Amino acid sequence: MREALAILADLVLPRACAGCGLPGYAACARCAAALTGPLVLAAPGPTASPGRRGHVAGASSSPFRTVAAARFEGAARALLIAYKERGRVDLARVLGGALARAVAVAGRDLHRRPRADVVLVPVPTTAAARRRRGLDHVARLAAVAARVLTRSGRRARVSGALRVRRAGVDQADLGAADRRRNRSGAFTAHPGARPPCRHEIVIVVDDIITTGATAAEAIRALRAGGWAPSGAAAIAATPLRSAGAPTRRATLRDCPPYSG
Repeated sequence: MREALAILADLVLPRACAGCGLPGYAACARCAAALTGPLVLAAPGPTASPGRRGHVAGASSSPFRTVAAARFEGAARALLIAYKERGRVDLARVLGGALARAVAVAGRDLHRRPRADVVLVPVPTTAAARRRRGLDHVARLAAVAARVLTRSGRRARVSGALRVRRAGVDQADLGAADRRRNRSGAFTAHPGARPPCRHEIVIVVDDIITTGATAAEAIRALRAGGWAPSGAAAIAATPLRSAGAPTRRATLRDCPPYSG
């Protein structure tokens, strides 16, 4: 219902850029460009553990890494919040395109197997969040990303292979250690999901990477269910912060650009 109302409002009321307010656009060219800069290495390592996020050493040889299309700041942050919390479903196209860009370099298997298909597994949303937003916002972005990848020559599909086992508490004010505890055991593999074929590469997708705890739990649950994810991708990653001052995340300047 909320999605239908948002579409109707878009037909009746003039659109304005969710990043800067420029009339006539869901996201103007300048704000959309915030999603096309250097990719962010958000959580390299075999388990995508928060303690390894942003570390460049060994990332190029790791079979598993988590990649984000942008940093969660400025226009990228504004666009994501508008989509996620303010019903701006008209942003799904630009955000889903950014997610596809991150997916394209998230797993090294994608480079070794250029003809392999991709299975995108969205991080599951709680029933309460779906009711509040009127949609599963991550699954919607995954569907857009799959279409973008397929049009570019890399056939992709979305699988609801994960489901929420327990909701946990709101993570907004939790630190890395508390997030790990909060997410531990939160997901389980869906027994009815069609497993990937031998020619398919599995990538976990989410909207925002903060500490990496959610991605790590998603990977754990998939592996426990017999799946073998090759990477994880998100639209944005929050800036790393140390005890005293902001810390820059590593960027994947060596990754090939996405051409979809």
